[in-house]
Amino acid sequence: LRPLVRPKIAKERTKTFIQHQSDQCVKIKPNWRKPRGTDGRVHRRLKGQILTPSMGYGSNKETKHTLPSGSRKLLVHNVKELDGPHISQCRDGSRWLCQTHGAKSSPAGQSQHQAAKRLCIPYRC
Repeated sequence: LRPLVRPKIAKERTKTFIQHQSDQCVKIKPNWRKPRGTDGRVHRRLKGQILTPSMGYGSNKETKHTLPSGSRKLLVHNVKELDGPHISQCRDGSRWLCQTHGAKSSPAGQSQHQAAKRLCIPYRC
């Protein structure tokens, strides 16, 4: 089952941002850290240096948090949340993938898991 209308998911950048000089020194991990030196080349954003994250790399508002299948994830904590207003009012005909919180931990959680499975059908709004 697929959503009725699915806009194309366009990513501004798929490569991860790496820390400055992590490719030269082994003890520096590649996880991104903002360079805070006042004279640093990356901090001043000189040409040819490592790119820094900014607001311009953000995803489209319509396709944000959307999986490649066109559906979105929804975490359900209890059975009452399955009847909530945010589930009945669906945006752009998208399909919700439900993840039940602690589904296998108790018998009540198993019934909640079954109810969440019934919810995971495409809505036509």
